[in-house]
Amino acid sequence: MPSVLQLNRWVKLLVLFSPVLCLAAWNLTPIYVSVPRAYRPELLLSREVRLLMLADSPIPNYEGRVQRAVTDDDVLQLGRCMASKSPRVQMGAAQLLGIVEKRGKRGVAGLLRGLEARDDFVRSASARALGRIGECPEQAVPALTRLLDDKSAGVQKSAAEALASFGTQPANRASP
Repeated sequence: MPSVLQLNRWVKLLVLFSPVLCLAAWNLTPIYVSVPRAYRPELLLSREVRLLMLADSPIPNYEGRVQRAVTDDDVLQLGRCMASKSPRVQMGAAQLLGIVEKRGKRGVAGLLRGLEARDDFVRSASARALGRIGECPEQAVPALTRLLDDKSAGVQKSAAEALASFGTQPANRASP
């Protein structure tokens, strides 16, 4: 059995070195690195543009406000928003790109991706936006023509209207 003197030495050593031991223990604990969330391009938009993009209720003079609020940098970000995982963000971005029309041609690549989205509303909004922008017919017309066979009637209608704005008449299709 240890003597009182030996125990007293151990206690003194422990008290003396406890800050060092705590520091060493702290340094040996695993460090959890915070992993950034998935890239969300809509967060890089200005606050007003985000509010206009995700608005649920009608806004007075909506198109005028969008024209004033969306800058050229926002147009690029809206094009990137078409790669978002959220259908709501994709649809809002497509609508805004259609409203800014000729300035929206920088977002055409994103809109073409939007034509292949799973969500019917995203495909429809992308088709309408491409029709309003009226740029890149060599890429847009074949993609819009494929949408004429879509399972959603709303998407088919939007694609037909967009093709009409390009001056392309859809072929007469026999209804099933």
